[in-house]
Parts: sequence; structure tokens; C-alpha cells
Amino acid sequence: MIRISSFFETIKENNAITGIILSIVITFLFIVVSPQWYGLVLLRDFDFAIGLFFGTLFALKYRQPHQSALKFGLRLGIISGVLAAIAPSFFYWIAYRLEIIFLFQYLGGLIVTGLVIGFIMGGFLGWFYMSKDTPKKGEEKYNDDFFEDLVDK
Repeated sequence: MIRISSFFETIKENNAITGIILSIVITFLFIVVSPQWYGLVLLRDFDFAIGLFFGTLFALKYRQPHQSALKFGLRLGIISGVLAAIAPSFFYWIAYRLEIIFLFQYLGGLIVTGLVIGFIMGGFLGWFYMSKDTPKKGEEKYNDDFFEDLVDK
């Protein structure tokens, strides 16, 4: 029997994989639910932006202290963007019984969109969490209790 608390702890520990899976599922659902929408600038860009935003946000929220926010966000956004392009391409190829060339054309267009939107979302959210974690100019990294504790010993 799986306990709910241990399940959520496992999800928080494996934040990168969970963020990628969350990005893929949300992007796929938005693409399948709204088949008439093609995008403003790139192919299905709004769908990718929503899916990658929530997946990257979840992964950055529960990242380990040793993980750099900007690097982690960029990697996660790009990998999620490329992997999120695969499922909708195969779905449309199988559902509409199209030729194999359509699969490669649609997959290519979605991979380009995934790379661009993933880079933008990962970079923006990584920068946001990096700037949130860095101390301000007036703030000290350690408080006086830290140094007093060292002097007492």
C-alpha cells in the first residue's frame, strides 16, 4: 500500500522528472482540447507556454539547494519542450490517419516551438527564482545569532 505522504515526498525529490511529465501532460491536453488553434508566432505556442510554465514552476519550486535555478530552469524548459512535441505529433498522425511525412513536418514544427518556448520559460522562471534566492544589497547572508553561536563555543 502506497502512502500519500510518501508519494508526495517522492514527487518532490524527483522534481525534474515530475516537472517534465507535468509539462508534457498539460501541453498535450491543451493541444488535443483545442485543435483549431495554431498559435500566434509559432505552431501551438500558447499551448506550450501554459504547459511549460506549470511544469517548470513546479520543478523550480521543489528544487534541491545545490541546483542552480537558472541552469536548472533552462535545462528543464528545453528538455520538456522537445519531449512535449512528441505526443501530439503521434496523436494527430494516428487519429487522422495521415501520411508519415505529416508526422515529420508536424513534429519538426512542434520541436522548434518547444525549443523556443522552453528556452524562454525556463530562462525567465530560472531567473525569477535565482533573483528571489540571492540576498539583497542591504541584507546579510548570516544573522548575528550565527556568529554569537560560534563565539559561545
